[in-house]
Amino acid sequence: MTSAENSVTKEGMEAAAARMEQALRTVNSEKEQVDASVSRLFGTFTGDAATTYRMAMKGWYDNVDTINQALNEMINIMRQGAQTVSMTATNTHAEAEEGLRLMNSTAATGLSGL
Repeated sequence: MTSAENSVTKEGMEAAAARMEQALRTVNSEKEQVDASVSRLFGTFTGDAATTYRMAMKGWYDNVDTINQALNEMINIMRQGAQTVSMTATNTHAEAEEGLRLMNSTAATGLSGL
C-alpha cells in the first residue's frame, strides 16, 4: 500500500472503506460456502455429536456475525470521515480565500491610523 492509500484524505478514507467492503464480501462468500458444506455434513451427525457440532457451529457463526458488524461499523466510520475531511478541506479553502481577500482589500486601502 502506498501512503496515499492510508492518508487522511477523502480519497484515502474512501479507498479504505472500499477495501473493507471487499473484505466483507469475502467473509460473506466464505460463510455461504461453509453453510453449504455444513448443511450436508450436519445431516450425518446424531446424538451428542450433533449437539456438540451444532454448538461449535453456532460459536463460529456468532464470530462471523461479530466480524460483519465490526466491518460494517468501520465502513460507516470511514465513509462519514471522508465526508468530514472533504467538508473541512472545502471550509479551510473558503476561509483561506476570505482571508486573502481581506488582506488584499486592506492592502489596497491602507491600514487605518497609519
